[in-house]
Amino acid sequence: MLCSQKFVNCSSPDHFSDSKTCLAFLDLSALIKFSIDNDISIKEAHSQIGKTYSAATSRHPISPTPMEIPQGELTRLKTDIRNLQEELTALKRDTITPIEEKVNKIFADTDSTNKRLDKSEESITARLDQLVNLITSRLPPKTADHSVVPEDDVMESTSASIKRPAQPVSQILTRRNYASQTPSKTPITATRPKRQKPTMPNITCIQWNSRGLTKARLEEFRNFLSTSTPSIVLVCETFWNNNFSVKFRSYNVINKNRADRHGGGVAILINKSIPFTSLNITNSDSIDAVGISIHTNDLGPIDIISAYCPRTSDCTKEDLSRLIERDNHFLLGGDFNAHRGERSHHSPPNKSGKSIYRTLLESQQATLITPTP
Repeated sequence: MLCSQKFVNCSSPDHFSDSKTCLAFLDLSALIKFSIDNDISIKEAHSQIGKTYSAATSRHPISPTPMEIPQGELTRLKTDIRNLQEELTALKRDTITPIEEKVNKIFADTDSTNKRLDKSEESITARLDQLVNLITSRLPPKTADHSVVPEDDVMESTSASIKRPAQPVSQILTRRNYASQTPSKTPITATRPKRQKPTMPNITCIQWNSRGLTKARLEEFRNFLSTSTPSIVLVCETFWNNNFSVKFRSYNVINKNRADRHGGGVAILINKSIPFTSLNITNSDSIDAVGISIHTNDLGPIDIISAYCPRTSDCTKEDLSRLIERDNHFLLGGDFNAHRGERSHHSPPNKSGKSIYRTLLESQQATLITPTP
């Protein structure tokens, strides 16, 4: 036998049989009370108040009647909604869409203007370079001073805004007779002077130890280029990788990145007015190097190489010999982290310093240019 606490005489399952809130119980209680108060039977009480026991026990919950909105009010609300939709559509058509079209046109015009400005600037720069070459070729020849002392201290004094931590001095190896070459003077007769051959303008070459040429340091480097305008820049420790592409408005870039580990990397920036060819240089585990060759009317071809030797990988004499054994005049610049004797006051001699010393002793065509203490 099943036992349930639910009220079996009521169809509502949401209360127990002893609930005082059951509607069937309340109706039946009212019927009995009316019968007792009037001293009449249940049947007579039913006939007078219209309630029966069966009607009371079979009472069903009365569902709430939904509120009815007057038809006129409903029509007015629909009309208001329709008017709002039409106003929004008109606003989008007459105001928002024209504004979007004007903004898109401004963006397109700005982009086109920037492209025209860049193209005009490149054209003006090329014409100015041609004009400088023409004027230089018309001037009387004079003794050329090819002495180059590219070093960290010089660059820091040139651009006070660029600050870098103290590093080992940079070394440059060059042919001994490179600085001693003097262009020959053109003889001039009393009647008709000989036409002088066009010569390449004086070239300014610097060496830059960047210690990471990215983000803020890259912007500082761009500012330095715009104010100093060197012809060629030898850069080491770029920290670039093959996924990082850097472009300069007035310079071509030849670079060698480290693909297997972070750090290192070398590059050469060449002014776009100077023709050049890339050199095929085989790198070793101890030296990163990249090179170009330019042609001059006085000295012929000159090979220019940017190199870097980390502190943890001392370069050998064989590595240096492969870089300087050349048929052309050459300029080798970079940071070799080399220390030896009187040239390194704050660091003890190391293998790189000894390798450079032995290379200079055995080579008859190389000399060393270091910063002045």
